[in-house]
Amino acid sequence: MGSVIYLSRTVMAAGSLYCLFKIGTVGAGDVKLFGVTAGYLPFQKILIFLFVSLLFAAIFSLVKMIRHNNFSERLKVFLSYSAKVWKSGRWELYPADGTGRNDGEICLSGPILLSLLLYLGGVY
Repeated sequence: MGSVIYLSRTVMAAGSLYCLFKIGTVGAGDVKLFGVTAGYLPFQKILIFLFVSLLFAAIFSLVKMIRHNNFSERLKVFLSYSAKVWKSGRWELYPADGTGRNDGEICLSGPILLSLLLYLGGVY
């Protein structure tokens, strides 16, 4: 019975990141890592775990944008993408930047680790 519970938690957690994977903003390895890790957590903590992990990823991204001085460029790409999706009503691949390069990725393994350490430390 424990395997069924673990598998259901894993599938639910990985499924929560599927839409981000489908538009190309999260890699398949990050989705699998999140799913496997969340499978060990209590059911009611999985969404908190997801939120905290993505919050750490957002902080890492913000620091990286400030360091590379491209915050306004990335904001323009995001707003353009949002307007395009809103107008068409269809999800599309998220552009890396205005030139099509994809050198600004953030790996989720670090944020997932930090979120897990906070959980194990009793923060949430």
